[in-house]
Amino acid sequence: MEPKTISALLKTSKNYTDLLRSDVLNYNLNLTEFGVLEALYQKGPLKVNELLEKVLVNNSTVSYTISKLVKDGKIMQKRCTDDKRIIYVSLTNEGETLIKEIAPKHYAYINSIGNSLSKDEEKTLRELLKKLNKGE
Repeated sequence: MEPKTISALLKTSKNYTDLLRSDVLNYNLNLTEFGVLEALYQKGPLKVNELLEKVLVNNSTVSYTISKLVKDGKIMQKRCTDDKRIIYVSLTNEGETLIKEIAPKHYAYINSIGNSLSKDEEKTLRELLKKLNKGE
């Protein structure tokens, strides 16, 4: 792949990350906090390692974020009764109420910033990105 292509991909990623970061800041959250709340909202209780895969940040960042969200009363942790090494993370009532309120607004924002592509172009882009991520 040509350096120009990589550069364009990185610039686009940074621009969209900045836009998304700015939007979730309106809800007094950072992107990782929103990602954790959203993953738990979409998938239900998850093991910490499953949450790590969904949020796509490093282990220490997720650990810090989990601790912060527990302290803030948005999520809770529970050890597995069969295997004490496994910890499940789930939303509290407060966390569920928050994410139910802000997720639709955030999704609407996402739709508003990504409307320069037609549906067919968006589908093609998604397929190409999946192909790149698989290393094909």
